Amino acid sequence: MKNAINYSHTLSQGEKSILTILNDFEYPLPSSHIQDLMSNSKQALHYSLKKLQEKELVTRQKTTVFLYAINKEKIKPIIDLYKKTKKYKKI
Repeated sequence: MKNAINYSHTLSQGEKSILTILNDFEYPLPSSHIQDLMSNSKQALHYSLKKLQEKELVTRQKTTVFLYAINKEKIKPIIDLYKKTKKYKKI
């Protein structure tokens, strides 16, 4: 999935970084943990998270804090496009 995320032309670098981090963990993460791993500003992180939510690529659930996870159903088209691209082009 990491290769498909990194290959996507519709995602910004910040969005790719967030999706890659969320992909590495089996459970949802709070934004503070994602921010620590990205070393980005809080504003940049929240902007990218908002864009990913608008694209429905991440889900957000409220516990004591908001937790973020990859929306597995909505990421499938990105993965499928990457697989099809590999058939035509050596990546």
